[in-house]
Parts: sequence; structure tokens; C-alpha cells
Amino acid sequence: MPKLIQFVQHVWQNYTDIKLFGICFGAQLIAHSLGGEVKPIALPKERPYLLGREEIMLKPAFFKLPAAKKAFKLGYEQKPSITLHVSHGLEVARMPEGATLLASSATTGVELYNIGNRALCT
Repeated sequence: MPKLIQFVQHVWQNYTDIKLFGICFGAQLIAHSLGGEVKPIALPKERPYLLGREEIMLKPAFFKLPAAKKAFKLGYEQKPSITLHVSHGLEVARMPEGATLLASSATTGVELYNIGNRALCT
């Protein structure tokens, strides 16, 4: 894992034209590599992970994203939340410096974040 963390840090620092997209482990890896914190989600001992449907609360910053603005212009309804199938065991407990929170849930405070126009992570 240290080599993977070093790789993400190297790309982030030396290739500013490359954008990062992290899903699940990728979002956690980007957060950890860039100074955030990842830890186990606080769930009951007999159920160490969450698998199922969860309401994701969209933050005001989400609606400012260019892709969201474009979707609304195409007629998509702007809703304060969406319900998704999720799988959680770990969470981004602290986002990297400069990150913006885009969505959260009852299970984790960080469901979706971005870092400027360089990284989008969920």
C-alpha cells in the first residue's frame, strides 16, 4: 500500500493536468494519500459493514457542480437527497485539505467530495 499512496501523491503533485476519480477504495485512497483520514465506520460488532439502501443527502455545493447544473438544464429534477445501494466498512473520516463535501448520509459524514476540479470521489 505505501507504493500506491506514493503513486497517488506523485501524480497529484507532478501532473496537475491529470484528474482523479475515486470510487469506494479509490476515494479512501485519495483521501488518505492527500492528508485525509480513513477509519472503520462505527457499526455494531455483529455487523461490521453496511450493505443496503441508504439515503444520501446532497449538499449545496453539489448543485454548483457543472455536471449538476447541466442536468437541471436538461430537465432533471433537483432533489435534496437520493437513495442508493451502498456498501460501507470504512469511511473517509476527514477529507484532505481543500476538499469540498458534496454529500453525506446517516452512516458516514462523507459520501461524496471533490477537490477543486482535480478530484471527484465517492
